[in-house]
Amino acid sequence: MRPRCVPAGPCPWAAAGGAAHRPGPAVPPPRPAAARIALLAAGAGLGAATALTFTAETASQLHTPGGPATFAGSLTGMIGTYLALMMVLLVSRIPVIERVLGQDGLLRWHRRLAPWPISLLVAVTGITPATGGNRL
Repeated sequence: MRPRCVPAGPCPWAAAGGAAHRPGPAVPPPRPAAARIALLAAGAGLGAATALTFTAETASQLHTPGGPATFAGSLTGMIGTYLALMMVLLVSRIPVIERVLGQDGLLRWHRRLAPWPISLLVAVTGITPATGGNRL
């Protein structure tokens, strides 16, 4: 470990005897095109999760007592769980994702996304008891 430079004295790796500012490792800039592609992939995943919920329901299940509440609980649970997975991926510091969005971008998107899965998963606990347990 090298000693710290004191502004009053010259530093061995400073230019022309001034106080040194030693640059850290180069941080690659975020890649907006790759970020858009990642956002489209995440949106496609959300669409697939929503489509799976819709295809799992039949018309006869929706017409039973508690059927619409069961469907609403399934839908909010599926979307909330998918968004929670996205939050975990954002803060897991996967190198590829971090290079695309940058650390600040990861945390910014995590902060923007955070209220949605929490709200949806809390809503499931209010919606699902309304089904009366007819299909559990």
